[in-house]
Amino acid sequence: MARVGKTIALAHYFDNLIEEGYIENRSAIAAHLGISRARLSQIMLLLSISPNIVTRILQGGLSVSERRLRPIALEPSWKKQQLMLQDMEK
Repeated sequence: MARVGKTIALAHYFDNLIEEGYIENRSAIAAHLGISRARLSQIMLLLSISPNIVTRILQGGLSVSERRLRPIALEPSWKKQQLMLQDMEK
């Protein structure tokens, strides 16, 4: 699995820990891991990526860095995310 795929999986894991009440909030996760809250925010931003894009990443059909995904993740429309990705792949 690509590195960004592992990071997306981590974001889902962290989100689940908070939702299930195992950890209070994102700040607590960052403190526990010894990373900055800003870095954790970057990781958690990947939760906003369209399921179609995530599937392509996890199946190995899309090789893209986390850094290049961040602007796409900021777009709330999954359809627009797909268009942004297509532009990036040209």
